[in-house]
Amino acid sequence: MVECLGEAGRTDAIAGHGRAGHIGLQLVREAASAEVAVLSAIADVKATIPDARLVEAGPDCVGVTDAAAS
Repeated sequence: MVECLGEAGRTDAIAGHGRAGHIGLQLVREAASAEVAVLSAIADVKATIPDARLVEAGPDCVGVTDAAAS
């Protein structure tokens, strides 16, 4: 399934397999906000892997620019 992401041009994902039946993805993308980045990542993954389901989103979704604006 991870190969499908790359073939679809979604090459900002680093994948890992920690639990059976789960794929962990770390995505690096620029967006107007962390929320926009997360929502676009979910949409991209769902477009490529329609049965994918978000189980957890980690705290690393805030970049230096977002932190500086706080």
